[in-house]
Amino acid sequence: MDVTELRAQHPDLVAEIESAAAEAERNRIAEIDEISAGIPAEMVADAKYANPVTAQELAFAAMKAERAAAAGYMAGALEDAQASGAGEVAAAPAAPEDPKAQSEAEAAEAMAKAVELVNAMNSKEAR
Repeated sequence: MDVTELRAQHPDLVAEIESAAAEAERNRIAEIDEISAGIPAEMVADAKYANPVTAQELAFAAMKAERAAAAGYMAGALEDAQASGAGEVAAAPAAPEDPKAQSEAEAAEAMAKAVELVNAMNSKEAR
């Protein structure tokens, strides 16, 4: 028996089956619409029409795609960081804890240079 014969012999049964199928399809699409906010539009359209799946199957596929994208992002970020040469850059020296000690050290260094300069000038004059 084919569909035409079934429809001819049992029109009420066919109408009931068609009605149930249409309602099930409307519910499937409504459930997909309920979860579609965080899912790419292409995936939603594909799940609704081209490759029909349930909302649960779509949610699972979206989670898998998100995880793959996140893993790819992290791999790319690590590769970029390694290629940047940032690991070769030395850290800046730490600032002294005591600013007064730094000033005194700079003053002592300047004084030592001044003494060297005066001594050098005096030794040239003595010749």
